[in-house]
This record gives sequence, structure tokens and C-alpha cells, in this order.
Amino acid sequence: MASGEQFLDEDSPGHRRSPEAELATRAAIDLAGATNSELHIVYVGVLPRFLDNGLRGRDYNRMVYEKFEEESAEMLRKLTWQVQAAGGTVAGAHLRMGEVSRKSRERVAGRLRA
Repeated sequence: MASGEQFLDEDSPGHRRSPEAELATRAAIDLAGATNSELHIVYVGVLPRFLDNGLRGRDYNRMVYEKFEEESAEMLRKLTWQVQAAGGTVAGAHLRMGEVSRKSRERVAGRLRA
């Protein structure tokens, strides 16, 4: 990985990753390769509380939800691309939305281990 490469970080305003995040990405790629394992990326899009509480019935709320979902899908696409650009092979990219889906990360990880 070239020293000038930038990685995305969904938590920072500029979407720049720290050197530690770059090392973690590299370690995940190396570990997947060394163990002949698949590398999956799970991205959880954060929703405002009024959407996360299931209040999606109105057209406006549905439009807002879809906008957050589109932005989250774009972030997942960028993260996937960056792993591939760093030499990794992504076996799957998984998008989940909202607080409830944070709890489902373990379920997704468990299914991937099976």
C-alpha cells in the first residue's frame, strides 16, 4: 500500500482513516489470505432516532430514510473498493441500517463463520 493512499472512515467528517485503520485493513487482508478465508465487509448506516424508531410511514420520512440508505450504500461501495485497491478480495459486502442492525452484526458474523 502506497503511503499516499487514503482510506475511508465512516466516523470522521472528511472520511479519512487513521494510520491505525489502514493497519487494521491491511491486517484483515493479510489474515484472510494467510488462512484462505473470505473477507466480508459489513457497514451499518446510522439513522436519526425518528427513523430508527420505525417512523417511516410518511412520504417525507421514507424519502429521508432512502437518502440515508443511499449514502450508506455509497460508503460501503467505497470501503469495498479501497480494500480491493489495497490488494484484498472482498467475498461479500453487507449493508445494514439503524440501531437494530448494530445488534445484528454479531448475527451476520456468526452466519459468515458457519
